[in-house]
Amino acid sequence: MRWNRLIGLLCVLAVAASACGTAAAKDDVVRVYSARHYDLERAFDQFAEETGGSVEFLYGEDAQLRERIEAEGEDTLADVYMTVDAGNLVLAAQEGVFQPLASDTLADAVPEHLRDPDGRWYGLSQRARTNVYDPPDRDP
Repeated sequence: MRWNRLIGLLCVLAVAASACGTAAAKDDVVRVYSARHYDLERAFDQFAEETGGSVEFLYGEDAQLRERIEAEGEDTLADVYMTVDAGNLVLAAQEGVFQPLASDTLADAVPEHLRDPDGRWYGLSQRARTNVYDPPDRDP
């Protein structure tokens, strides 16, 4: 994992842990609902070491996690929702699943084009997709 991605992740987790008035504030646990299945545990372990808190994960498919957060409503245990693409973030924001969060830390760490203008989500990473085309032989 790149260092800047780790910093971005830790910023988001730190803000989530301090800004949420729910479970994170009560029991020092940050609950991450994640559809991402990448090697992120190192970053979460570092966050736990630096803050003295802990991180719990609930893994699932994007649609299932969004539905769960919506069903749980104000009683959701989710502090952080991680998805595999921005389309899922936009959809969840449009469905009213997220609450806006104003954070100078996130505003400084996440470029404007990688966040929702209303503060409902912040992108932690981006990736390029490359299309490769191998044209057929053009022998006469």
